[in-house]
Amino acid sequence: MSRFLSRLGRQNSEANSIRSSKSVESIAASLPPKTHDILVRPAQGCTPKPRPELTAEQHDKLAQLRDHLHQYVAANPPEDDYKPWEQSWIADDDLYRRYLRAAKGDLNNAKQRIKGTLEWRRSFRPEIIPPGDVSVEGETGKHVLSGFDKEGRPVLYLRPGRENTTPSQRQIRYLVWSLERAVDMMPPGVDNIAIVIDYKGATTQSNPSLATAREVANILQNHYVERMGRAFVCNVPWILNAFFTAITPFLDPITKDKIRFNADLKEFIPVEQLDVEFSGGRYNYDFDFKTYWNTIVDFCGIAQDGTRTHPSYARSGSGAPNQEGPSSTAAKSTDASGVAPTPADMAGSQAVQDHADKLAAEQDVTHGASAVGIGAAAGAAGAIGIAGAGSAAAAAATTNGVKSQGPYTYLQSVEAYEKLMNDYDTFLFDCDGVLWSGDETIPGAVSVLEKLRKRGKQVIFVTNNASKSRETYLKKFAGMKIQADISEIFSSSYASAVYLKRVLKFPADRKVYVIGMHGIEEELDAEGILHCGGTNPQDNVFLPALDFTTLQSAEAIDPKVGAVVCGFDMHMSYIKLAKAFKHLTRPGAEGEVKEGEEGGGCHFILTNDDSTFPAKGGPWPGAGSLSVPLIFSTKRTPTIVGKPHKPMLDCIIATKQFDPKRAIMVGDRLNTDIEFAKEGKIASLMVLTGISRKAEIDAPDAKTVPDFLIDSLGDLDALP
Repeated sequence: MSRFLSRLGRQNSEANSIRSSKSVESIAASLPPKTHDILVRPAQGCTPKPRPELTAEQHDKLAQLRDHLHQYVAANPPEDDYKPWEQSWIADDDLYRRYLRAAKGDLNNAKQRIKGTLEWRRSFRPEIIPPGDVSVEGETGKHVLSGFDKEGRPVLYLRPGRENTTPSQRQIRYLVWSLERAVDMMPPGVDNIAIVIDYKGATTQSNPSLATAREVANILQNHYVERMGRAFVCNVPWILNAFFTAITPFLDPITKDKIRFNADLKEFIPVEQLDVEFSGGRYNYDFDFKTYWNTIVDFCGIAQDGTRTHPSYARSGSGAPNQEGPSSTAAKSTDASGVAPTPADMAGSQAVQDHADKLAAEQDVTHGASAVGIGAAAGAAGAIGIAGAGSAAAAAATTNGVKSQGPYTYLQSVEAYEKLMNDYDTFLFDCDGVLWSGDETIPGAVSVLEKLRKRGKQVIFVTNNASKSRETYLKKFAGMKIQADISEIFSSSYASAVYLKRVLKFPADRKVYVIGMHGIEEELDAEGILHCGGTNPQDNVFLPALDFTTLQSAEAIDPKVGAVVCGFDMHMSYIKLAKAFKHLTRPGAEGEVKEGEEGGGCHFILTNDDSTFPAKGGPWPGAGSLSVPLIFSTKRTPTIVGKPHKPMLDCIIATKQFDPKRAIMVGDRLNTDIEFAKEGKIASLMVLTGISRKAEIDAPDAKTVPDFLIDSLGDLDALP
């Protein structure tokens, strides 16, 4: 019988294979012949939606924004050789509509954003990138601009699986070059594009560093506002699909409608212009680099030096050189901001809550893109599509277009070190990645701390590590020969306990459910706060598969719990997540926590939201990464206590006296330590012995830049 079934199975398999082969042959036979030609005109009937006339108030705001930019240009003219290109850019009436839309009608915000873009364009000069400078990036067809969707938007296909180069500024320049060509190809009345991101064949080896993805996201979100009409993400790998599923609940309805995952593309793109690689497509395109490149360059009128072959060329709005620009009275619908929205009212919106954004983008640059990050398997191309379409990479990009960067001082001499000593009296130190890495002290760090104390400097230790209490930290300091007093140590576990007791006035008879280790429990004990979970053996066991009976008893879900504190936990388990979930989602959980009562309100607190932390062999997943399942399942926004958030700062200010103007934060992470300094309006010094890298602050649109940079804290040991 078994041999019969086996033989029957082989026969069925062979029959199916034959039928499948015939089906493929049949489909191929019905398709038009293969072509190397790209499509540079929309299909018949594919036109943008009409737009009504603007109101008097809308016209007034646009006029003010236009006057502001023209006055700024008159007072601060560009270099002579760039002046014609800038004049063409600022002459576009739709430019001001887009920036006011992106600012949700906030005129002052729009002024800041458009001025920021003007300065970026003067530096980057996107209109005049010579084709020869970036042509090698296009050789494999990782970007293909061909065809239009049903609303007349140019379609840009991005295929990370065809990545052919390593991360570089040329990669980014090619992305910008492709965007500029898409703008050139916009028909009259169209001011945004459609992006198809195809992950087919993509691997983690084709990923760039997050520095590249971050820079791309910043450029798109800050300098190509309202240019992304739709983003279609296709052939999504399972691990990225899980990430996209996780962020979907945090997307606003407008943005959610603009990003489609594994969508039926023929609903949005005419089948005669849809690549045959997608279901229903009849555009049988066969990529040939020479044909593609020459067509794009010729159609857009690009000279070899990046200028235009048409002497009279001046892009005013949309359209290639041989197309009319858009009519200023062309119609579009309006939104609540009082400015006519495009079908892509998303680039300046807050698509994903800040916490989820940061976890998507805060991975170590030197270790490539994270599997859960927005740049993972998408490369810089994917960063264009997602960051532009839904701000999902935002953490990595600002939402208001205002950069916090400025020139930093790279400390590399004894004279520079001495000046630092003279300028500051209070030194706040992060620990992991600054004083030590894992259980190994950073060379020279101990000596530097001793020299600071001899000079009469105040030393404060500020760490997001919640796995240890201050008492335990004190022992670690002693073991590493570092002089410290418990009053000088501020950890996120300590700050969480103080925040509960002194800020939230947590009732003495209510309990805290802990996802974390001894450090949190010891600090709660020190503040006299009752707690459960954490290291309790009953919460550190594995449940039988799909057996939820033990989670349904009164003992399991304690009604006296009035807060959940989530920190770093090396024994994270389903039982902990399940119990925390139940506390945070019970009826009235977002209400007040009352003394003498059960159930009702339940605070949600994260000790810190670091996605990773430095240790030997690291970085490793941090407390922020462990919190994502709880945030996603409860759909609640936690209060985050650790750096760079305000509760930690309040805790330090309440107990330490110092002049902020003569205080400096020393840290290894831009998004926590350096942001923390900026939040507290104190100076910052970044070391390169931990997470962040110099490349991140050297990027043209780096969001966060320290005041000072040094290779290692130990370098200061050169001081007498």
